Amino acid sequence: MNRQPAIVLAAGALVAVIPLLLFGYSWKQYDFIFHFTAWQEYGQAMANGNLLPIWSDLANFGLGEPRYLFYPPLSMMLGGLLSWLLPPALLPGAMIWLLTWLCALTTWRLTPASLDHRRRLVVALLPALGFGMLNSGLVRYAMAEMMACALIPLLLSCFIGMRSAPGPLSVIRFAAIAALMWLTNMPMSIASAYLLGAVALYCCLREGSPKLMLHYLVGYALSVLAVAWYLIPAMLAESHISPSAVGPEGFSSMTLLDIPSLIGRNMVALVISAVALVIFLLALSLRRRQLDQRLETVAVAGVVAIALQLPGMVWLFDKLPMTAMVGFWFRFYFFVSLALPVVAFCLFRSRWLYAFIGLAYAVFYAGVGLLILQLSHQEGADTDLYAPTAEVLQRHAEGFIGYPEYLNSATDARVISQPSQRPDWTVTAPAGCTGEVIGQQRATLQVATHGEQACTHTLARYAFPWWQLRIDGQPVAHGHDERGLLTVEVPPGEHRLSASVERPLGVTLLGWGISLVTVLGAGVVLWRTRRTR
Repeated sequence: MNRQPAIVLAAGALVAVIPLLLFGYSWKQYDFIFHFTAWQEYGQAMANGNLLPIWSDLANFGLGEPRYLFYPPLSMMLGGLLSWLLPPALLPGAMIWLLTWLCALTTWRLTPASLDHRRRLVVALLPALGFGMLNSGLVRYAMAEMMACALIPLLLSCFIGMRSAPGPLSVIRFAAIAALMWLTNMPMSIASAYLLGAVALYCCLREGSPKLMLHYLVGYALSVLAVAWYLIPAMLAESHISPSAVGPEGFSSMTLLDIPSLIGRNMVALVISAVALVIFLLALSLRRRQLDQRLETVAVAGVVAIALQLPGMVWLFDKLPMTAMVGFWFRFYFFVSLALPVVAFCLFRSRWLYAFIGLAYAVFYAGVGLLILQLSHQEGADTDLYAPTAEVLQRHAEGFIGYPEYLNSATDARVISQPSQRPDWTVTAPAGCTGEVIGQQRATLQVATHGEQACTHTLARYAFPWWQLRIDGQPVAHGHDERGLLTVEVPPGEHRLSASVERPLGVTLLGWGISLVTVLGAGVVLWRTRRTR
C-alpha cells in the first residue's frame, strides 16, 4: 500500500471524532471511564518497567481489582503508550481516530486490487465509519471491541488466503491475526470464530473438500496456544473473579429487531440488513459467475452475520460453548457493515445502490450524533457526562467506578459506587495494635505494625488469591472480612508487613512455555516452507 491511500484514509477517519469535538467526551457512556483510566494506569505501569500489570489501584474508589490479569492486554498497551505521548484531553479522541484509521486500512487490504482507486477508498471508509465501529466507539466507547472490529477485515483476508492458497504459510498468518484478536477482545474473538467456522463449513460443502475446515481449526488452535501466556492465567482466574456490570443492563437478549433502539429508535438497521441480505443472496445466486473466492467468502460472511442476529438463531447459538461471552448480538453487525459495501461496490454498477448505501451509513452517523447531542443537553444529567476533561480527572483522582468491575466471588465484596462508601483508612487494627503505612506504590503496600498481642490487621484492598503478604519477609496467609477486604494475623511486637499482587508462578510458567513452543514451532515450519521454495 502506497502513501496516498493511507493519507486519504487517515483524513477520512477524522470524521469519527467530529461528534467529540462538538459535544465533548461522554464520561458516563458505558465503559468510557473504565478504558480511559485503565490506559493511565497501564501507561504508568509500563513506564515503571511492568509490561503486564495485574492490579488496578483506582478501581472501586481505591479498593482495587485484578483487572489486568483478566482483561485482554493489547488495547490497554496501545492506550498506555498513547498516554505517554498525549495529554489526557486528547487521548480518547486520538484512540478513536487511530482505530478508525486502522479499520479503514485493513478494509482496504480486504477489497480487491482490481477495484478502481476512488471506489476502493469509499469501500474502505464506509465500514470504518459504519454502525459496528460507531456503536463500539462513540455510543459505548468499548475500545477493545472497536480495536477487534478494526482487525476483523485482516482476519477475513487471511481466511480467504487459506482458501485460495492453502498451506502452512497461510494457516500461520491466519493464526497470528486470530491471536491478536484473542489479546484484544474475547467476545468479538468468539463471535468471529463461530462465524468463520460457519463460512468454512459452507466453503467445504461447496468445494466438496474438508481441507479449509481443517486449516481453519488448525489455525485457531495455533492462535489459542500462541496466547496461552495470557489465556491460561485468565481462565484459571475466572473461578475467583465475578464480573459485575454496573452500567446499563438488558443488552444480553438483543437481536437484530432490537438494534434500532440504539440509534434513535428508528428502523434503519433493519432496513439495511434486509437490503444487505438481498444483495448478498443475489451475489451468491444470479451473480455467482462474477464471484471470485474473495467476494464469495465476504458475501457468505454477511449472510451468516445477519442469520446469527435473528431471534431463533440467537437461541440456538446460545447453546454452543462460550457463546454467553458474546452477550450483545449486535456485535455481529460489524460483519454486515463490512460485507455490504465490499460486495455491492465490487459486483454492482448502480449509482442508485451506491447512493442508498452511502445515505444509510450517513443516517447511522447522524443518528449517533443526535444521540450524543440529546444526552449532552438532557436535563438532570450526571455532572460527569460531558464535563471538561480536567474537571473529571480531578473529581476521580482518588478512584472511580468502571464498567464492568471485577470482584472476588468467594467474598461478599460489592462494587463501590460512591467515594463515601470507601473506608477512610488504608490499614486498621483493633485496640492495642497499630498499623502505619510507610510505603505505597501500585499494587503494593508497606505497613509498620506494633501490638502488645496478636491481632488482625485489615487493609483497604479487596482480597484476591494473588495477594502475597509477608511479615518481616516471611510469607503468611491472608483472609478477608465480611466486606471482602484483605485481612492478616500479625504477631505481637514490632513488624514490617508487606502486601503485593503477584502473578501465580506455576500457571504463568505453563502459559509462557506453551506459547514459546508454539511460536518456535511455527517459526520452524515457516523457515522450512520458505527454504523448500
